[in-house]
Amino acid sequence: MGTRGLTVVIMDGEHRIAQYGQWDHYPTGQGVTAMDFCRKNLTTDRGLEKFRKAVGRTEFADQERMEKLLKRIGISGEWMSLEQAERLKAKYPALGRDAGATILGLVLGGKKLLRDQIDFAAESLFCEWAYVVDLDARKLEVYQGFQTAPHKRGRFADMEVSEQKEASGSRYYPVALIASFDFDKIPKTTEAVEEVMGRLEKMAYGPDEDDPEDTTPNIDGIAPAVVAKMAISDVLPNYHDRSVSRIDEAAPRYDCPDEPDTVVKDMLADLRHYCDEHGLDFAELDKKAHTYYRDEVHEDGLEGTDVRRVMLPGDVA
Repeated sequence: MGTRGLTVVIMDGEHRIAQYGQWDHYPTGQGVTAMDFCRKNLTTDRGLEKFRKAVGRTEFADQERMEKLLKRIGISGEWMSLEQAERLKAKYPALGRDAGATILGLVLGGKKLLRDQIDFAAESLFCEWAYVVDLDARKLEVYQGFQTAPHKRGRFADMEVSEQKEASGSRYYPVALIASFDFDKIPKTTEAVEEVMGRLEKMAYGPDEDDPEDTTPNIDGIAPAVVAKMAISDVLPNYHDRSVSRIDEAAPRYDCPDEPDTVVKDMLADLRHYCDEHGLDFAELDKKAHTYYRDEVHEDGLEGTDVRRVMLPGDVA
């Protein structure tokens, strides 16, 4: 499907890959390809260093060089036909519009000559999705297009819309950051990656207003790192990660979401109010919850991290 987008690699503070792609750039398409590449290649120091070396060998072809390369295979002019695009893909797969996020694997495999198409991120009417592999921060960032208002979400926010688009009255602004995944938090299988990107895609488009049973969360205004945890939560492999992810989802509703101790105190106070409302014994339920917690810690193989249950006056440990 003709869903256009961009695949970017950041290294040493600069973009070293900025690949325009013509097809399938929604999260369940090229997004899966980008995340699965990170899963396979960038979750260890050794893998990361190998890819950094490959990226370090790349270079961008300037306009003059591109024209010479295209002329060699019989392509000239501003536009190319489908047949010419196929010819370019066959001869120079890293320079064509079909590579998409597979550019990551092409570079790892030794392709060096690339095109710098970073300006496409400013055109969010056309750049529907973008994926940024940040080798410095060890993160995969996901950006969404169709931005109809100025914003400050992500590294492309301050890019200027081209003079051509501005003259045409375009009201679209650069793509906006919606999710940020740490490499070491990416799920361990391709199937899980597909599930995560499927959930992210659904959250990005929002709940179906015509379906009252659609429980898809609205992620507007939620921090990209939290959105990533929300997307991962349903496929996390153990009790600990799932539990932490659920708290992270709720944390933005509190006054100090970036202060875990404050979030815990506020949540515990809310639970006490909730128990009051429903006539429940908080202390008794906390005893049972601590038993569940210890069973889950044991099942996850995390013994040694046990946390005491809340002790109230008159409780017996």
